[in-house]
Amino acid sequence: MRADRKETHVLENEASTSGGVDWHTHETTWTRRPRVNKTIHAVSFRAHGGKLIRRNGLGVLKAVEVMKLKGSASSYCYNDPVVLQIENTNVCNLSCEFCPRHRDKKYIPKEMGLDEFREILDPWIGSLFSIHIFGRGEPLVGKHIFEMIDHAAGRGVPHVSITSNGFLLTRERARELARSRLMELRISVDGATPETFRKIRQDDLGKLMENVRYFTSISDIPVSLNFALNAVNWNEIKMMPKLVKELGGHALRVFPVNTYDETIEDDMGLGRDRQRQYGAVGREVEELCKQEGLQFIMDKEVVSECVIPFVMAFINVDGMLTPCCKLEEIPLEDVKADGFRAAWNGPRMRAFRDALITKNYPTPCTKIQCIRDFRPKAGEG
Repeated sequence: MRADRKETHVLENEASTSGGVDWHTHETTWTRRPRVNKTIHAVSFRAHGGKLIRRNGLGVLKAVEVMKLKGSASSYCYNDPVVLQIENTNVCNLSCEFCPRHRDKKYIPKEMGLDEFREILDPWIGSLFSIHIFGRGEPLVGKHIFEMIDHAAGRGVPHVSITSNGFLLTRERARELARSRLMELRISVDGATPETFRKIRQDDLGKLMENVRYFTSISDIPVSLNFALNAVNWNEIKMMPKLVKELGGHALRVFPVNTYDETIEDDMGLGRDRQRQYGAVGREVEELCKQEGLQFIMDKEVVSECVIPFVMAFINVDGMLTPCCKLEEIPLEDVKADGFRAAWNGPRMRAFRDALITKNYPTPCTKIQCIRDFRPKAGEG
């Protein structure tokens, strides 16, 4: 074990309530997530309020403002974001069926340079509680990924993480990553059997497992496995806790596949029946994770309110500010040209926030079925 590694935390995307984080079961039933071990992440402002306030108290205040004032809140953010997701490259070594790159007609392979990364971040990096280096591509494709990790950690960001498909985690790179100042590695494993994994990821599960096992054997950096729940792998979700344990992982993260277009909806979308079962399945998997001594993190299937663009920033490989991690191909403001703080409160960013506050939800949010208006319709009481 590395003696110099400190306890670290990260604010989850949906960790934007002062009373904890909930996950959603269809339209009406809500269940509080369990308390989790502190080694990987924070799941609420309550859990790590002191740390968050010291790092970015205005960000905490803004989240509370939006949640409490709702339609009366302001789209202007006097705060820097608490969390940043930044895309170091949009190039990937895989071609997964539901990858957002497939729907971007203007897609051009690109990589962010190290100097560009520093120029974007350095003026406001002191406010960030967490940086997640990830986007439409595979972070380990990037030539400067290790320098980016160490630069962010060296500037005092409490939590620096990446999400990888794991296939470029060769022994040499695994050793280099283990020597870095990374604080969490997330691995996308969307199938518990070789057949399902190949159908979704177009590659060999056994090879991935070998890479992950080697990394966890040489490093104490916490590893969590991501599982994008969909119609193809629905019956394998309960197999995942044992797989996480077998690979030496610390946590299982589950989130639903978003239906970006009719093809994905037909082939992989959960459908209404499974959407209704989403929360119940989550509770079963939560119990299985407890039995294995694992942490469990599950995204809401759908939300009726969203505070993400008020407290989190998403910057794509072009240096453009985008609405969220699910809409990376929609550039709203130019960080490189205008500077981050001007872009953070640019006209298109504020218009997007206004639409969320007033529940006139932006079309992209409803198209991917991430957000839905649960207010009774006229005549429904």
